[in-house]
Amino acid sequence: KHWYQRRVRGLLPHAYSPTMTRKRRNHGRSKKGRGHVRFIRCTNCGRACPKDKSVWKFVTRSMVEAAAVKDLEEASVYGRSYTVPKLYVKLQYCISCAIHGKVLRNRSRK
Repeated sequence: KHWYQRRVRGLLPHAYSPTMTRKRRNHGRSKKGRGHVRFIRCTNCGRACPKDKSVWKFVTRSMVEAAAVKDLEEASVYGRSYTVPKLYVKLQYCISCAIHGKVLRNRSRK
């Protein structure tokens, strides 16, 4: 018998289980068959977090805020035909920062 199968009085709990309980079926990751996944750095705090565990958000913003677009069009040589380019940013957060920044919400238990 293995050490976790023996029930020695007073040393091990009565209903000792050799495997730890888990909170999620996928252990909070989307790794599946891969053994190792490279780490990314959190955009907010710089923490090293596995890429499959990180929460990412793709943000598309205009380079100029809406109030200044009209002023730029008037001052521009090209006129209205020129469109202001957009800024594309991929934000990758660790779980802590995603919850704190309200990117991710805590799921209620049912």
